[in-house]
Amino acid sequence: MSWLRRRNRDDAATAPSARLWLELRWSFEDDDGGRYASPDVGFDDLTGADILRVWDYMRSRATSISVRYVWDRNNEPADESLPLADAIALLARGELGYVSVAIDDLQPRRLPPLVLELWPDAASMYWWVNDHGWNAETAAELAELLGQLHALVPQARLAYDEPSAVDEFWAPVNSYLATLR
Repeated sequence: MSWLRRRNRDDAATAPSARLWLELRWSFEDDDGGRYASPDVGFDDLTGADILRVWDYMRSRATSISVRYVWDRNNEPADESLPLADAIALLARGELGYVSVAIDDLQPRRLPPLVLELWPDAASMYWWVNDHGWNAETAAELAELLGQLHALVPQARLAYDEPSAVDEFWAPVNSYLATLR
């Protein structure tokens, strides 16, 4: 193999998105091949205004949103006829306990489907592991989306479903984002 082909192969393997994929592939696919929800990834210690900023950003980029669940403060299903915009406003004021929406298409890039979960003081998302849409490019796009959301709420505490694994997920994401600056 020529030195140029070897260098190009090595450069591709060490490209930031390829490194991110190597470090986080476990978050998007596993050897069992079953389809299941990933752990929640997001932000804690948010204010009502933060929730509205995160929601407005996600809504502005989504071409397809469907309501999954709206819960009141007692963790009971809320009135099904409640418009989503009203539910988000009530949530931001602490008058609802939880809103979950499915986002099937984010623009300008297409990510595999995500589920956005909002609480009065937190926002997170999850995706389907072993969805065939995940690869180095889409994992990098998700990292960029998380970076954009974090820029909207810079005081937020980074969160991960399993608190002991926060750094295991966020360290590669932040390392990747640092290469973009």
